[in-house]
Amino acid sequence: MRGNKGPVEPCIRPNYQPPYGTAPYKPPERYPTDSSLYSCTDLKADDDYRFLKASEVRRQVQAAPDKKQRLPLPPGSTSKRQQLSKYPETFKNLPERLNLQAPKPHKEYPLTAEPEQNWVQKVSGTADKVRAVYNPHDRSQFDVIYHNPKISSDSRRNFSPAYYRPSRHPAGPARD
Repeated sequence: MRGNKGPVEPCIRPNYQPPYGTAPYKPPERYPTDSSLYSCTDLKADDDYRFLKASEVRRQVQAAPDKKQRLPLPPGSTSKRQQLSKYPETFKNLPERLNLQAPKPHKEYPLTAEPEQNWVQKVSGTADKVRAVYNPHDRSQFDVIYHNPKISSDSRRNFSPAYYRPSRHPAGPARD
C-alpha cells in the first residue's frame, strides 16, 4: 500500500516541444479582455456569434422595433401589398426550460454579430441564430439565447442561454 505523499504537483516539462505540425491551443481573439461578453459556448470556436460584446447587445435590444415592420417589395414584384416582418415576435419556445430573467410578456428579436449594426429582415431571409428575449415595456432586463446545434436539429426546441461573462478588468468599475 502506498502512503499519502500530499498534493500531486503538475508535471512540468520545461523543454517540451509539441510534435511537428501541431501548435498549443490558442483561443480565438475576439474583444479586449476589458469588455463584458455574452458567450454562446456550444457554437464553433470560429463562429462570429460565439462571443457578443455586451454593450453591443444592449444597444441592439434598445434599438429593436416596437412592432413588426413593413418589408420593401422585392424587385420586379407586381403586388401592391407589402409583407410584414416576422420580428419582434412573441417568444413561446419553452421559456420555462431556459429560466429567463426578463419579466413576461416576452418578445424575441434576432441579434447580429456585426458591430454598430441591427438585424434587418430581408424579404426571403431568415433570422440569425442568436436572439434577445425581453419585455417590450422594460428592456433593461433581457436574455440572450441561441440555437444550439448540440441539443437538436429542431430549431423550435434547441435554444440555450448565452452566458454573461463580466469584464476581467483588474481595477476600477466594470467596463463594457
